[in-house]
Amino acid sequence: MKTLINALSIFFFSIMLFINLANGQTKDTSNKAAIDRRKTAVIPDPSYNSTSSSNLSASPYAQVSGEVQVLPSSNPQSEIHLSINKTSPNVILLSSNTVQIGNCIQGAYWTTNGGSSWIGADYLPNNGSGKGDPSTAFDAIGNGYIATMTPVTNNFGAEPNGYAVQMTANNGTNWGSQNKGVTNTTFDKEMIVADDLPSSPYANNLYCGWMGPGSFVQFNRSTDHGVTFSNPITLTNYWGQGANVQSGVNGEVYICWADYNGNSLFDFSSKGLGFSKSLDGGVTFSSAQRVLSYVGIRQYNTTTHDEENPLFNGIRVNDFPSMSIDKSTGIHRGRIYVTLPVKQNGNGKAIVQVSYSDNQGSTWTTPITVSISNATQTFFPWVSVDSSTGIVYVIYYAFDQSSGFSTNTYVATSSDGGNTFSNQKVSSVAHTTAPINGFLYGYEGDYIGITSYAMKAYAAWMDNRTNQWQNYVAKIDNTPIISGTPAFCSSTTYTATNLLPNTTVTWSVSPTGIVSLAPSGNQVTVTKISQGFATLTATVNQLPNMAGTLNITTYPAVSAVSSSMSGPCANGYQTWYVSATPNMSAGNWQWTVDNPSSGTYNFQNPNSPSTYVSVKGGGGISVTFKDACGETSAKGGVTIWSPCTGGSAVIIYPNPASNQLTIQNGNITTQAQAAAAGQTAFQPQNYSVELFDATGKVLKSGQSSNGDQNVILATSDLLNGTYYLHIIQQGMDVIEKQVIIQH
Repeated sequence: MKTLINALSIFFFSIMLFINLANGQTKDTSNKAAIDRRKTAVIPDPSYNSTSSSNLSASPYAQVSGEVQVLPSSNPQSEIHLSINKTSPNVILLSSNTVQIGNCIQGAYWTTNGGSSWIGADYLPNNGSGKGDPSTAFDAIGNGYIATMTPVTNNFGAEPNGYAVQMTANNGTNWGSQNKGVTNTTFDKEMIVADDLPSSPYANNLYCGWMGPGSFVQFNRSTDHGVTFSNPITLTNYWGQGANVQSGVNGEVYICWADYNGNSLFDFSSKGLGFSKSLDGGVTFSSAQRVLSYVGIRQYNTTTHDEENPLFNGIRVNDFPSMSIDKSTGIHRGRIYVTLPVKQNGNGKAIVQVSYSDNQGSTWTTPITVSISNATQTFFPWVSVDSSTGIVYVIYYAFDQSSGFSTNTYVATSSDGGNTFSNQKVSSVAHTTAPINGFLYGYEGDYIGITSYAMKAYAAWMDNRTNQWQNYVAKIDNTPIISGTPAFCSSTTYTATNLLPNTTVTWSVSPTGIVSLAPSGNQVTVTKISQGFATLTATVNQLPNMAGTLNITTYPAVSAVSSSMSGPCANGYQTWYVSATPNMSAGNWQWTVDNPSSGTYNFQNPNSPSTYVSVKGGGGISVTFKDACGETSAKGGVTIWSPCTGGSAVIIYPNPASNQLTIQNGNITTQAQAAAAGQTAFQPQNYSVELFDATGKVLKSGQSSNGDQNVILATSDLLNGTYYLHIIQQGMDVIEKQVIIQH
């Protein structure tokens, strides 16, 4: 292949620089005829309606949150890479190309709430510039990185000539400037990764692989968080592309690529998986080898001199591998997984396969197909392994109709170390695969992505459901869910759901002595031993750190008491509607008045869970009940009062009081009352209040103003106990009230 690239370089440059060997690269153009040809090559899909959508079907094994649009934009967005911060798993960093006619730039987006919302823009932060092929990473201490190809202007327009990296140390709040990783005369498809294991001897090293001069695979590293980089190492002497770099559990560095060694002229399909490794933190590497043979799905059109593929509605598709390492504490720790887009049986439709190695890449399993069997084509796979559980996730596109190019996004998941996979659709709206409007060489973007950690995966893709290509992310949550009533009085059954296939559950409870357990598979019968509170846990046996919990109780209680005023004042009384909600089945209801009380109460239905009650004055009322087992009654309460002035000239509420006490003096005539009585010259009448303790010491005081009937005293700083309130009007005591402070 070296001879092919060197001897025929002049020829390939004459057809637009080898028609973008850079499968991750887009070409600037203003050629209207070429753009028009591209438009006529797109075949509309009659089965797709851009305004239609459907709900996701019931998930067979995981909860899928509806996709979130990352950043609505007028720019076409494509080609996504994303990474999760394992030191703060709600933080995810995403980058993508933001294509414009005649230009290709790159955006940066991040979330700090697990993908519910995103921050960022269709350009790189801190005035960063780039040419595309986005790549992201987080290291062991939570630094985030974005890599991009860097452009240089030559006779063919703005072509990439290397890559640059910029870093954020605070989850996207601030970004450093771009630092050049390498400068080459020929460059394409870089990918970075950071050693994210704190226990690694090379923790926080940053690594990068790419296709460099001669179309050879190259590599370099940074040991100072992307400030400076080592000189490139050339790993192949033949054409290799789509380099994918990962770090291992002991600091190993693995790199794989699509191996085109031995291809004939215009044969662009990969012939296998190239692989090399370093055991000294990226200083030296083993000899490059083809460790797996397969026929890739990439093609070259000798008529149009590009990679447009009619089987995919005129887009170009690559056959680059994706790789991820199991860094969990499970039985497959250290396993290397690769996913490959291949032709079925070497000449059939495009399928997605997975292979793995347990000996640092020396030998590999026979690849198995993980994509849905009824798809006419599947493509753009990417793999991620949850390093807390060992769950394997593979995202890909699929033409899942019997004909046409209607496309959905799927994720295949394995809980048994990549031996079996279960598929589920994660996109709620289908889209039509097609080149981005007006762009040459069948460009729709060259990859989609997925990242995972702590029982959650984030699947990212682009689609044109809005008639503009935009980025979307869906969250897949594999946390076991325990369903059943949290409170019970004798016994009940709980069920663990949201379980991956081929997994079993172990049940446990803490503390002991509250309940006993009788497990049966993914169900458990829980029987009461004594009153109390406990935590029930369902642990997935095959996967470390994977468990769901539910707080349960055998103690009867009122979970909530609601209260609201109902109707107007009547003879100094205010009517309230009060309602209690028990945490379990209950009976023998009884509403009572708390002591001491400063009011008068009339209950309409004192022996039901809800009732109307009229009150003059105010204070606390409580409800008691017995649970369904007839045990000691539980209690819940609420404070009600009457603001009405009829019947009693002075009202204080609430009493007992906690944070504040309101004094309403009905002896004071307000301006509104004076106006209603025909008084034209209103003279405000104010009063003062003093709150004493049992020794006669004044602790609080207040003064009304402008004839206001109300004075409010803050009581949050007073100790629980009995106090005495004096209301003073026109220089003399008019009333004394006893007040209870109860926090």
